[in-house]
Amino acid sequence: MENLGDRAKNKFRESGTQYGLFTRGGATAAAHNTQLNLDRNPSHIAIKIDFKNAFNSIPRTHVLNELYARSEFAGLHQFAYWAYGQPSHLLVRSAQGAIAAVIQSAEGVRQGCALGSLAYGVATLTLLSKIKESFKDIEIAAYLDDVSISGSQKSALAAFEQLAKEASAIGLEIQREKCEVLIPKDGKVSEELQRVVAQHGFQMQRGALPLLGTAVGTDPKEIQRFVSEKLEKWKKVLEWLTREEIPTQLALREGGP
Repeated sequence: MENLGDRAKNKFRESGTQYGLFTRGGATAAAHNTQLNLDRNPSHIAIKIDFKNAFNSIPRTHVLNELYARSEFAGLHQFAYWAYGQPSHLLVRSAQGAIAAVIQSAEGVRQGCALGSLAYGVATLTLLSKIKESFKDIEIAAYLDDVSISGSQKSALAAFEQLAKEASAIGLEIQREKCEVLIPKDGKVSEELQRVVAQHGFQMQRGALPLLGTAVGTDPKEIQRFVSEKLEKWKKVLEWLTREEIPTQLALREGGP
């Protein structure tokens, strides 16, 4: 992947949608992109979208077609065909290490595969770019299969509806009960937003929304509460880092064979 030419890497950078590949600090960049759009207008909302088993369910035919259609990725075409051109075996081992079952891996990209993230990113790049181009007043930021849409209530909801439709057409299902919508803490909720939230079973958040390991929103107190709760969960680990033994263990790990 690192040997890919600049043309291939720039496909993701120039799209302004996929921050999970070839973007330094991609998760932070995606979260900041969403936050900037919320700061731009206090009435803006953000929708955090969850796909059901995205990596394992995206059709391989679609993955390979999208990859083959892009000449800048030609250096990976044969490798991709070798990895995903036909089903492969997944071995299930017992606690004793014996092979207990063999499962056919026929769809999706495999977890841990060197091509997995790149193949998924290429397969969904057209989808994400199409949404961005269709709605000029929204931002869509993805970190691989973690996607957020931000903008005015009307445009963000319309963009979500189109994303759900386009995703379904390529074999990706949005897990609506795990999607969340952020509205301003004291903002008015339109009838359309209420309808969509009720229809899809979204979780509604006011003021702040957890996103890619941080929080975005328009309520500093809610964001501070989120950070405080995270720090509390990590309190024991942070305390361990102050112990004299820890630097020694880290040194052995970094300097080991």
